[in-house]
Amino acid sequence: MQKLLVIAMAILLPCIKASAQQAVKIDYDYVTRKLILPPLLTPVTPAEKMELKLPKALTYHSGSYMIETNIMEEMYAYRNLKATANWQKPSSMPADYSCEVFAPGMLNLTPQKTRNFSTKLYDQTHTLKAVDGLVRDYTCNFPCKLIIKNKAGQVISVFEIAGENEVFTLPLHKDFLVDTVRHIYPFFSDLTLSDFESNNKSEINRKMEEKIARQVFQKMIDVINYSFYGVKTMRETYGYGVVKQKKRPYDYNDIDTAVMKYKIALDSMDRGNSEACKTIASDARLVLEQILNSAAPRVDKNVQQILYYDLSHLNLLTQHFEEAWKYYQILLKDYGFEEGSVMATELSRRIQQHEDYYKTKGKMIK
Repeated sequence: MQKLLVIAMAILLPCIKASAQQAVKIDYDYVTRKLILPPLLTPVTPAEKMELKLPKALTYHSGSYMIETNIMEEMYAYRNLKATANWQKPSSMPADYSCEVFAPGMLNLTPQKTRNFSTKLYDQTHTLKAVDGLVRDYTCNFPCKLIIKNKAGQVISVFEIAGENEVFTLPLHKDFLVDTVRHIYPFFSDLTLSDFESNNKSEINRKMEEKIARQVFQKMIDVINYSFYGVKTMRETYGYGVVKQKKRPYDYNDIDTAVMKYKIALDSMDRGNSEACKTIASDARLVLEQILNSAAPRVDKNVQQILYYDLSHLNLLTQHFEEAWKYYQILLKDYGFEEGSVMATELSRRIQQHEDYYKTKGKMIK
């Protein structure tokens, strides 16, 4: 009899242990909404005209035509902006809004010490191989302001796109002057690097100014878009809720209530009421954070994943961007998110979009 009991316990114990460790089965209630962030200044109508006034010269580029041809026209965002009806009105028509760019050009260009650089590149046989060598970083400043005026010539807003003390860094590498190359190909010795610098000084300076200008002017285009067009997206997934009111192994009513508040906050965002969205989302965020930190048995890995995903969104909606990125990194590290996957890409893009919008809002000088 005792022997039979031992055998029965040997069979049952692993089953009990497996049952205890089994994750709670979760059905997802998708939280989907459009994103609407209103224009920071005023919405433009299709009938209104806008114009962009570029500087006549930069440090290493002279003539506004050359600046636009070499720097601006290569930017996808700029071409997209110019393609809208507001920028294609007849030259005889006075502009309703003018966007004047103040940028003297690249300043204080300074070479730094060479540094070791390791990467992997494909060779002529399309085999990925390790490449070790040297690059030299160059630092510079590129101060830039955007002054927006109305039809009467009055300044309605000024944005600091890049400050006078903001430092930009570019690595000089073997293919630096080749436009089609997107990777860094290091030099193999100090001598080849020095020879490249001395033989191509003028071309290097111009190319560096173009590369830095693209970065700065891309920010400027974002400012114009946020100022007059705002942000609008198609309907997207902004989070999850826990469904199945019956036969749930635990009580999730507090999560249900928080997710309901979350949906109300998103309804406000859907209508363009960002302040109401922020206030309501703050309440939901506090509740879900308390649940996540409770260490209760019901908060298993499946539930944690829902909470991390929702909290990342609630933090971006309440402009706690460091926290939003923190939860995103946890999802990448511990919850099967793969960088570059659809969900990871959409979430990171969403955080960045909100962060850029509110950073732009914070840069409004007037």
